[in-house]
Amino acid sequence: MARELVTRSSDGKTVDLELQAAEQADLTARAKKTTIVDSTGTAISNANPLPTTATISGDVNVDITSISVQAYIGKPAGTNADFVTTRTGTSTFTCSTLPTTINLIKNEDIELIRQINTSGEVVESYTRDDAIITCSGTDPTTVTVTGASFGASDSIILYTNLYKPIEADVQIGAVEIKNATTDDRVTIIKPGATGALITEDLPLSIRIDNYTTSNVTYIGKAETGSTEGSAVWQIKKFDTTTGVSVTWADGNTNFDKVWTNRASLTYS
Repeated sequence: MARELVTRSSDGKTVDLELQAAEQADLTARAKKTTIVDSTGTAISNANPLPTTATISGDVNVDITSISVQAYIGKPAGTNADFVTTRTGTSTFTCSTLPTTINLIKNEDIELIRQINTSGEVVESYTRDDAIITCSGTDPTTVTVTGASFGASDSIILYTNLYKPIEADVQIGAVEIKNATTDDRVTIIKPGATGALITEDLPLSIRIDNYTTSNVTYIGKAETGSTEGSAVWQIKKFDTTTGVSVTWADGNTNFDKVWTNRASLTYS
């Protein structure tokens, strides 16, 4: 019996309709043979659903996309971590150097624990859904994972749900800088595109004496409220005996002179 050949208008190829039908039937039959069975070999169906207590074995990847990155994460010492995790046993590790805002880690604070070997492979992942995880103590906090088998050189990464505040630059409205013993001015840094430096005089107590010594005027400055007998004064001398001569007590502008001794001090 002659085979029926047909040329397809879509691509101009000649096909054997009988052979094509047989291949399609074979694919359908093979597809029907693919079934999922339970531990007894019974096919999974509506009448025999997969039990909720079923154990899934093999390498199962844990998706952490639902875990906020804006939370504290613990890692081994020497890494970029918010606190340090240290293995202390086959099923225990500690969390130390906790942030100042956290004095302990509780059971419900833990979202995921990852165990990584020295080759960088994820040995195991533990979540609250499939492992009993308990915490005790403050800083350090001891974490116990029932059934875990931490190797002596394994790294342990702990993901928490403890909110981590966002660090940001803080703008300061004004900064005052003053050396109280040598300067009678204040430098004010006011906010701006690059900051503006403004130097202003501080409010000071002032004394003027133009009568103790002929042709001489003494001018003293000190912080407001200073007594004249305290060594907190800056004293300047104007001498108009011949022209105008301006000199300083002890030859400097330090605020460490006694105003009542102004006439007996040495000026230069």
